[in-house]
Formats: sequence, structure tokens, C-alpha cells
Amino acid sequence: MSLVLKRADARKEQLRIESELVSLTNDMRETSIELKQLDAEFNTERLLIQTQINEQEQDLRELSSVSDVGVFAPQDAFVGDLYIAMSEFVPKGEPLLSLLPEGGKYQIELFIPSRSMGSVREGQEIKLSFDAYPPESHGVAMAKVFSVAKATLPFQKSKELGLSASELVYSVKAEIESLPLVRTAQREMHVELVPDLTVTARIILQENSVFSWMQNQLNAQRDIL
Repeated sequence: MSLVLKRADARKEQLRIESELVSLTNDMRETSIELKQLDAEFNTERLLIQTQINEQEQDLRELSSVSDVGVFAPQDAFVGDLYIAMSEFVPKGEPLLSLLPEGGKYQIELFIPSRSMGSVREGQEIKLSFDAYPPESHGVAMAKVFSVAKATLPFQKSKELGLSASELVYSVKAEIESLPLVRTAQREMHVELVPDLTVTARIILQENSVFSWMQNQLNAQRDIL
């Protein structure tokens, strides 16, 4: 009886050890797979980092081979907006500045509320009073409408421009035909405009002669009588 029990216990222990061996073998196999995956990920990351290092080294070599670079305008012009600062690194393809051609005509963009758009047409004349050049001392500038938007300005664009969100506005573009004047003792000359000047615009809807205006007034008085 005792011998049979010992054999049974030995068999149980054998089965337990075999089960643990199978479990350990499976664990080792899974660990080996995970190690291979980690090794592949490591190699991919290493290659990516090496590529970045190579690109940076190439950029440094290109920069070290360049001393002074001249950038020339295609024609005589004034600098409008400057998009970079001194000693700033400029990515390839990024604009440096905007140019206003010398002798070219200026354009102005007006933002007109929807309630005032019914009478706005292309070809209409506009009187402009620049805040930087008061009309009392510099006179007014004249412009002509050449573009009237068919749709209102997107809300996000209106927000960026600081316009009121309570009313929809349209974009109207005009070409400036005459500029304010600067008068000196010797002569008078037109001012040089720069971007982003604020201006008050008055669109001329209709012009009547003094005689026509007086006649209209008399007719109105006659109708009242």
C-alpha cells in the first residue's frame, strides 16, 4: 500500500514539473518574440535618428559653404511687409518680405456692412481720408472700385481683422488714383503710403450740380404748397 502511494505521489510531481516546463517553454518563446520585435523597433528608430543626423549635418555643411547671399528684387520697389528678423533662420521656400513696385498703383480693401451694399458697384469713385494725413492739411485721395465681393467675409477672417461680429461685411477693393499731398514752401508732392494705414472711405453714389439741387428743392417746396 505504501509503495502504491509513493508511486502516485511521484506521478503527480512528474506531471506538475512537466506542466511547469511547458509553461516556461511558452514564456520563453513569447519573450523571444518580444525581444525580436523590440530589436526591430530599435533598428527602425536608430535608422530614423541617423537619417535626421545626416540631414542636420548636410544643412550645416551647406550653411558653412555660404558666406553672403544676395537677394535682388525683380524691379525697383519699396519694402512693404517684413516677415523675418535679423539673424533669424529662414526655412527653405519661406517668403522674406513683400515689395511694393515703384511707380505702381496702390490698392485698398474696404469692409462694408451688408446694409450698405445695395448701391455699391464697380467703377464707382471713392473719397479717402487717411488718418495719418488729415484731409484739412493734405486733402483727400480718390480711388475707383474694381472688385465687389459676391459673398460676405468668413466669420474667422472678420474676427482676425477685429471687425464686429454682430454684422456681416463684404470686401470691396479699389485702386487709388490720386494721393494726399504734402505742401511745403517750395512745392507740393504726393505722400508715400505704407501698408495697414487706417482710412475713412466715402463712396460717391451720385453727383448733382448746384442748379439741379436747387431745382429739386424748389419742386419739393411746390409739392408742399
